[in-house]
Amino acid sequence: MCISFIYSKDLFLGNIVVTGSETVDSQRIINNSGLFQREVFDDLNSNNKYDFEEPFKDFNNNGYYDVHGTYIRTGDEIKNAINNLWNLNIFSDVKIFVLDNYGNTIDLQISIKELPYINDIKFNGNDGGSTITALTLDMSDAGRALFNGSIDIGGSNITRTGDLT
Repeated sequence: MCISFIYSKDLFLGNIVVTGSETVDSQRIINNSGLFQREVFDDLNSNNKYDFEEPFKDFNNNGYYDVHGTYIRTGDEIKNAINNLWNLNIFSDVKIFVLDNYGNTIDLQISIKELPYINDIKFNGNDGGSTITALTLDMSDAGRALFNGSIDIGGSNITRTGDLT
């Protein structure tokens, strides 16, 4: 769907859906985009409208219930959202699509692809017919090196920078 910003009426963001995220929380992606969606409230008295004392999800953290999301004035808001996410340097692809257009509201999809994430690095080998893991670099423990056997170090100096545990 293409939306022209040349002769458009007031246009606001409704809902935002995030796809492609594997390790980053969807709400964090939305927050970092700089866009905010229409806020959602708990309709405690079932009258289908926001009443002052009803709790709501404050997506833009202004302390007030906002019936509309981001005001889309020129389209630069979408371009800036893509740039904001791209500049995090954790995505290899960022796209934003219009999912729906109703009245003066659009729903968006933020589609991202995360850069590869390195977990542990393992050096496997063959020790007399048996497969072994000779060395593991444990990235969840700041790159701790776990050797399966003894360590022989040549040279005359060893520098210790932390605990020898």
